[in-house]
Amino acid sequence: MIEYTIQILMAVIGTIGFSLVFNSKTKLILVNSVGGAVVWFCYIISFICTENIFISYMISAVATGVYSEFMARIYKAPATTVLIPVSVVLIPGSSLYYTMQALFSNDFIKFAEKGTETLKIATAIALGIIIVSTFVKIINSFPIKFKN
Repeated sequence: MIEYTIQILMAVIGTIGFSLVFNSKTKLILVNSVGGAVVWFCYIISFICTENIFISYMISAVATGVYSEFMARIYKAPATTVLIPVSVVLIPGSSLYYTMQALFSNDFIKFAEKGTETLKIATAIALGIIIVSTFVKIINSFPIKFKN
């Protein structure tokens, strides 16, 4: 349990750091940090339930997209100002590192394994965000008319 708490805390700190790097508005820094915690919590829960890295990252990416779109509407800001800092917690840094390490060590079997894992994670993140973005565009394309 303490391990998961530390992971979520590190996600918050990382999200705050990237919010500062991207010059987010002050009011969005807190929103982004909460988003980082929510997204990483979604990843932890989905991985515990499914034990599938692709599905876990996709669920987390969908949570990222939904959170970003929702907060962008509330704070009247572009969704990317929330999406980019919040999605940074999903970047497969260790997987990418071990892929490159295997490549430069001429361990092509490990390179193929880690490279495939990295591509799966990147694909899951991209698909999750694209799914939400597509649904939002479809929903926004319908004109809403109210009768008086």
